[in-house]
Amino acid sequence: MMFKAIGQFFTTLFTLFSALDKGAKSLDHLASIAEAESEGLAEQMSIERKARLSELNQRLKVA
Repeated sequence: MMFKAIGQFFTTLFTLFSALDKGAKSLDHLASIAEAESEGLAEQMSIERKARLSELNQRLKVA
């Protein structure tokens, strides 16, 4: 009876740590996705900024 209780205790601990590990891996995956998205956003903003500067330079040349 006592060995069964000890076995269930360790099974519970294993399940708990396994769930925590999966949760940590999920958070790491979400962070990597967010990092990739932020890099893409920074690149898009740079392209838009260059386009606005080009447009402003064209307006200054005309004026």
